[in-house]
Amino acid sequence: MQNPCVKCFLQNCKSNRGFTLVEMLVVMVIVGILAIGVVFMFADPTAKVKAAAFEMRGDLNLARAEAVRRNDNILVDFVFTAEADCSKIDKDSLYVTVFEGDKSDKLGFDQEAQNYWLKHIPAERILKGNKKDNFWEM
Repeated sequence: MQNPCVKCFLQNCKSNRGFTLVEMLVVMVIVGILAIGVVFMFADPTAKVKAAAFEMRGDLNLARAEAVRRNDNILVDFVFTAEADCSKIDKDSLYVTVFEGDKSDKLGFDQEAQNYWLKHIPAERILKGNKKDNFWEM
């Protein structure tokens, strides 16, 4: 005499035939749509710039957290080499901002950042920004 659970299992195995053709076609269409989306995502040149900006923002967040942890200033140094620059952003077309200061909060001009960027970028591409321009305030 067979165990009732084993009998039920054997009956279910015999009736289970796999996927139908319609089910397979639906899965293939979904996979195709997802693949097309991935291709367009990587083909979009602005996606690379956005990815680089988000990576930079993440690095700055890590530096800020480390500065708070150490209770000290942290220097974030950006490397402009072909080997290190995965986004292939041309440094000759790069603009940066430095904090111009805020008299109402008694904050002065960020001369340290200005001096750093002057080593890498011409002065006409270093823009002064206020607290409203700062993406940390957004």
